[in-house]
Amino acid sequence: MAALRAVLSLAVVTLLAAPAPAQELLSDAKLGIKLKAPDGYTRVPLKPDEEWIAARWISPRSYYQNDKSGFSIDHKPELTVISFPSDKVKQRVEEQKSGTGEQSRTITIIKNPFKDYRDYLKRTYNEGGVFIAKEDKATVDGVQVETLEIKVEKMAMGGPRKIVTWIFKCDDADFAVQFEVVENAWAKLKGDVLTAMRSFRRIDKEGKGASDRPDNVEDRFADMDDLSPAQRAARRREIEAKSQEKVTKSLTEGWTAKKYGRVFVVSDVDEKFTARVAEAANAVLDYMDSNFGYVGPGEYVRAPTVRICKDYDEYHVYWKGSSFWSFDRELVTYRSTSGGLQRTTDNVCSGCCEHWFSEHDRDLYQTMPQWLRAGLRACFEMSRVKSGKLDFFNDSWERVGLSEQVRSGKLAKVQDLVKMDPEVFWSERNRTDECAAIARFLLTGPKKAKDALHAYLGAVSTIARRDEEEAKKKKPVVEGKKPKSLEEEDARFKEQNTKMRDGEKKHLEEVYEAAFGTWTDADWKSFQSSYEKSIG
Repeated sequence: MAALRAVLSLAVVTLLAAPAPAQELLSDAKLGIKLKAPDGYTRVPLKPDEEWIAARWISPRSYYQNDKSGFSIDHKPELTVISFPSDKVKQRVEEQKSGTGEQSRTITIIKNPFKDYRDYLKRTYNEGGVFIAKEDKATVDGVQVETLEIKVEKMAMGGPRKIVTWIFKCDDADFAVQFEVVENAWAKLKGDVLTAMRSFRRIDKEGKGASDRPDNVEDRFADMDDLSPAQRAARRREIEAKSQEKVTKSLTEGWTAKKYGRVFVVSDVDEKFTARVAEAANAVLDYMDSNFGYVGPGEYVRAPTVRICKDYDEYHVYWKGSSFWSFDRELVTYRSTSGGLQRTTDNVCSGCCEHWFSEHDRDLYQTMPQWLRAGLRACFEMSRVKSGKLDFFNDSWERVGLSEQVRSGKLAKVQDLVKMDPEVFWSERNRTDECAAIARFLLTGPKKAKDALHAYLGAVSTIARRDEEEAKKKKPVVEGKKPKSLEEEDARFKEQNTKMRDGEKKHLEEVYEAAFGTWTDADWKSFQSSYEKSIG
């Protein structure tokens, strides 16, 4: 019998699990399976839109291994159960049609991104260096099993990994049970892994199978552009309530779910720390209301879901889900042991800013130029609650980066940076520091700076809506013949890349002209001087 290695997590069969009992037994009547995890393993929640992974656990113990560079990295073994229902595997895509005539829309939904476990493995470890080292067959309680030992060697932080997977071949579905461990821990863990594998049993299914669960596609892909603000608010509240109910039902042992002001927090840490993270998230949403009231006025902002994992290991395993997008707007973080509260909240604060923009003006959010998106993200990551209000600051890394730009004469003028060619923009390693400094100046600087940000965001939004209306009038582009050679394929790629780059440059120029077309050289000189004083 072959052994198994690791934990990979990606799939589409949502399991609404009740809090896990102490012995960590998976008993899923919808899928018709049960399995016992090794003693002490902790159940990790699944993403709200997860539909392939049935369950996931993480070991309480870390195992250490040196990589080729000599660094010692710890890894906690992971156990994952993945379901491949026969009916879902056959159904590749589904089309949802709405409207008639010019208002008609067709949304293509990928129902099954994986053909089988091997396809799942290939797509999950797509960095390469993954291969099946050994295959065998077995029988467990009358169920035919395909056993695999898999090696993960390239791009494996901390050295080689071993994945041991048993695929239970059933009439209604294939069930893959995976363990992922570092290579040198396999000898110690082999007994626990095989015991867990042999505990797999089929049980009677109750009600609708998990593979027959409604997808609630309307909730996920609903286009609300044609609704009034009041109608959008009602629709969003409905989706918000369903989302929070779904998250609450899927809680595992030790996790809590609670509304803190304007955010919904799902936490695996203590109440006091959870409240401090929630305070930072609420401060961002309040700041956005107070300072960006001109963006999509009157829009209802759904409470973002903030998920706080107890440590990095839990966070890492949670993110290994198979879902490609998060429709429930989860902002996931963990309690940092090195960076404290600031390291925990940086992603939450920047995520709340982006969430607010998305809810108020989706066109603006989706077409926001890279320099401003990067700058705002960095600004809100470097923010904290001070005397009940949001306070922005910069760290030593940014200050050093800006000093290097000034000293080398590479500090860009704001006038040039806001319309800079994307390729040139990212050619400087300290460019993100400049974006953060400019964005912070626009947020906290004099009236001239804040007015400039107002005008710029208005221009982005207006041009985005214009482009969207023009796109609706255009006929669908008919794709040409497929390339017959590598040369033709390479030429087409370069052509498409050039077209996209030219489009970005044109967009930046148009936004610049709409926002700053009336500015004189004297205006820009004064603005630049004020900005440079702000960075010291």
